[in-house]
Amino acid sequence: MHALRVTYRTPLDGELRAWMTQQLIKYLLFMRGQIPCLYDEFHEFVEKAKQHQQEEAPRRRKLSMNGGMKRAVKCVEGVQSLFGGQLDAIFTLGVQRVALVFGSSMMTPREVVIVDFDIEKEISRPPAAAVESPQTEEEDMSIEDSQTLSPPSPPMAREKLMRLCSQKLIRALFAHTMEQFSSALPATQLHIAVLAERQATTIRGFIPKQQFKLRLPKEKRGGTLRFSKQLQERDEFIRAAKSGGKEHRERMQQVIKDEFTKPLPVTAQFYQELTAQQRENELKTQAAAERHMKQLQTIQTKLDAREVQMTRRKEFERKKKELFADA
Repeated sequence: MHALRVTYRTPLDGELRAWMTQQLIKYLLFMRGQIPCLYDEFHEFVEKAKQHQQEEAPRRRKLSMNGGMKRAVKCVEGVQSLFGGQLDAIFTLGVQRVALVFGSSMMTPREVVIVDFDIEKEISRPPAAAVESPQTEEEDMSIEDSQTLSPPSPPMAREKLMRLCSQKLIRALFAHTMEQFSSALPATQLHIAVLAERQATTIRGFIPKQQFKLRLPKEKRGGTLRFSKQLQERDEFIRAAKSGGKEHRERMQQVIKDEFTKPLPVTAQFYQELTAQQRENELKTQAAAERHMKQLQTIQTKLDAREVQMTRRKEFERKKKELFADA
């Protein structure tokens, strides 16, 4: 996966970064096949199951859960502990980079997603390999209005800003990773590494290390997200789409068409359609594999028939020689 740059008009403070990281974790847990449904639905299901179990046996010994339910409860408890205050605390330290590592350990990663937050003082042009994220008019107007307000933004405006920022991130990531996320990962663990300034006190759940080198998967299956508050105009994105090979141009032009003609809300229907599309692609791949297998079986049958025919011919010639030799 190549680098993906997502640009914003508004500066991303610690609260916004923590919120967007939460939404990114929820999105990746579902898209990489670690949970069977959207995280909010998954959380609600687990809470209802726990409540039902407590109501069924309030005075008796607690009923034992099956293995799948235990893993689901453990997953939700870990994620809620992370969202409950650990991320907010860590993002008060001026976080520059976040690494989301799927794998049994940090030393044996299966897939890595790296999030880089651009420093406000740093002014640099995006790399040529980066893909610029388009910005809709609704986001431009909403975020621009939030900047021009001199008094503090009301709670609803702040919530709307957080929602728009996370929606733009998910849309850009979805358009950029359709091919890479076509198949799910096996069930594994999610580790989070954060590059931030030093602090005297430690944050629960995070182990501070002065020197740490992140290992990438052997197959280089990872990606980088870059967040910047620099203003990127639509014509710059279109010019970037015109560069590169034919396949790249066609894909980017399709992204422009989808992003600028109609909004792509992050809803349950959106994920359902995405799941249906992935299922359709899997069925097509399975059908192609079955066709190839049938072709191989047909070829093998013909080869076997030919071998039988050659064996019979050799046997006929051998008996013919023996008959004439006796004569």
